[in-house]
Amino acid sequence: MLLGVFLFLFSLTCLLLVSFQLTRTLTKTTAISISARQEATFATSNTFLGLSCFCGALSGILFFIIYKRTKPTIVLHPLNDVWDPIKRLRRKSPYQYVYRSLDQLINKKPMVPQVLIPISDAFAVYLSENSRQIRDNNYLFMSCRTGAMVETLSNKVKLSSHRLQQFLPQTYDRNNISYPCILKYREGGYSTGVFRIENKDELDNRTIGKIVNEDYIIQEAILDSREYSTQFIVHDGKIVFHSSYYDDYDSNLFIWPRDNSISTTKFRLHEDDEKLKVFEEFFTDYNGLINCNYKVNNGQLKILEFNPRLSGDIYTISKTDLQKLIRLYLKYCK
Repeated sequence: MLLGVFLFLFSLTCLLLVSFQLTRTLTKTTAISISARQEATFATSNTFLGLSCFCGALSGILFFIIYKRTKPTIVLHPLNDVWDPIKRLRRKSPYQYVYRSLDQLINKKPMVPQVLIPISDAFAVYLSENSRQIRDNNYLFMSCRTGAMVETLSNKVKLSSHRLQQFLPQTYDRNNISYPCILKYREGGYSTGVFRIENKDELDNRTIGKIVNEDYIIQEAILDSREYSTQFIVHDGKIVFHSSYYDDYDSNLFIWPRDNSISTTKFRLHEDDEKLKVFEEFFTDYNGLINCNYKVNNGQLKILEFNPRLSGDIYTISKTDLQKLIRLYLKYCK
């Protein structure tokens, strides 16, 4: 805005000086009659007015072009029918947001660098596996060095065998199951591959043709009516942003979004909270956006899943935190 005002005032000042000099010259010329001088002054004033309008419009156009070029375009991928974060982001943070197809990301190079944010687990893996190609195509983003590093947390089977077992629900084999339990397919988002299982028949029907601990896992049900969610930005293994909320349910065993919460509360983890230290142990070598859903059962942190992307937390965190999240993401993009 200041740049546009400066351009307009600069143009106006130049024109005033030119107009003043022309008028002064004409009025000092004795060879010209009074009426001729008045007509010349009037013509000069009209010319000045027209040029002022032209320069004002030109200044506005230049300001708009410069503003559009300096305001980052943030690209989200993929577009899907589960949720549409752009509507929320446009209202709460001052950037341009668009969707792009994978074909556009690979085959159409933008003239100026654009920022890319994954909104699916699968695309977060893809970004890490193809980071050089997409960066060469003029996109900036945060990613891990390899897709395998992302899958260590996003893939539910791989996460279940993480070395930090004490912070994960117990995983069952087919012979020692305690019902009710939770069935999780290896991959899936928005709880599409997560099921509450009440008995063996139900488990068998859900796992026909699938291999335990390869295609799916069976975990203990953490019985607690409160579930927490925290959105992080992690830079080279260190948490640089976090914002949290929790949902309360009327049952100790629920699965969002099939079950609706009865209340939602925003909160912030204290910087000396031991849970942050645990999260950073999981985030060793991680780089980028990541969300975690977890419970605290009898004082013990139990991590339910990680999602290496921008999550639905944007609907619950404050406008200030959302703007900070995007601003820090831009800062750490490369």
